[in-house]
Amino acid sequence: MDAILTYDLSKEFRETQALHRLNLQVPEGQILACVGKRNAGKTTLIRLLSGLCRPSAGEAFVLGLSPFFEGDRLHAVTGTVLDTAHLYQKMTLTENLRFFAGINGIDENDTLDRMSFLLHRLDIWEGRDEPINSLPTDVRRRASLVRALIHSPKVLLLDEPTKGLDAEAAASIRSLLTYLAEQEGVTVLI
Repeated sequence: MDAILTYDLSKEFRETQALHRLNLQVPEGQILACVGKRNAGKTTLIRLLSGLCRPSAGEAFVLGLSPFFEGDRLHAVTGTVLDTAHLYQKMTLTENLRFFAGINGIDENDTLDRMSFLLHRLDIWEGRDEPINSLPTDVRRRASLVRALIHSPKVLLLDEPTKGLDAEAAASIRSLLTYLAEQEGVTVLI
């Protein structure tokens, strides 16, 4: 089954065509990276698939759900990381993750297990009790990924997840994404 499908998906902002008639199929458990120059529509695609904006034309489905009409159901099974999505700055990383897990109805014990696994895997465990606003930018970027993964989504939508990270941090993210696809069957669109 395809986890992500688009048919002639288009988005226009005023006079600018951000995305034009995109047809895309991403099978479940696969990782697909969209590559293109600046303003090629990559971020727009992520925003459309996560239901954060409506298309000008065409259709999209994520796990058979329409991002435009079934947003609540979609958010329960997807995780999204955008450059503009941030954690609550005055809360600690742990408080943020417990909060977002709670919104998704995740049991406290499961939250602690998942949080421990992800924070260790991305090598940011030491920052768990620090307020977000005191963490370095690279740790905050990895923490945003943990937030998107805390509820074990089936589809992960990422907008430049390694942007601005050093080689070691970027490698830890790539390793985690490979693990998620291979071991948990998560579909990843970057």
